[in-house]
Amino acid sequence: MTGWIAAGGALAAPLTDPPDPDRRRTITLQDNKVNHRRMNMARIDEVVTVGDRERWLITNEHFLPHNLHIHNARFRVHSIDGRAPTAELRGWKDTVYAPPSRTVVIDVEFGTSTDPHLPYMFHCHLLQHEDQGMMAQFVVVRPGEEAGPLDTPAIRDGGSHDGH
Repeated sequence: MTGWIAAGGALAAPLTDPPDPDRRRTITLQDNKVNHRRMNMARIDEVVTVGDRERWLITNEHFLPHNLHIHNARFRVHSIDGRAPTAELRGWKDTVYAPPSRTVVIDVEFGTSTDPHLPYMFHCHLLQHEDQGMMAQFVVVRPGEEAGPLDTPAIRDGGSHDGH
């Protein structure tokens, strides 16, 4: 499908059906945790291969809403609880609203910078949840390259943050 979508009275960028994703990931949000874990600056949670397109199935298991933000990435909303996104959600995004007890599916494209030692973050964009450790880290690597060891100020200084 290719076409122009009216957004607030103006024409938005044309949409095209993207190719199938190279990889799928399941992300769960619950009680200020991502994938059942609080943030740890000394841990890499996910490894992404540069150039890959990924489909993330984000399930909010919490009774509160969350806004998931991904650094160094852009994505399009594929579906919300199995339904096509509304017009205002069809463009490129870096943050998505995840309603309570729902699954949001996004197709993610990552930046071209690679570094197996320096991670990017994805996290709830609500400050209180972020402060309580609802964050995770990923690195972008070249094909065949492995992640780590980490090289961040927290690691160099001998400290780590394990949420609150």
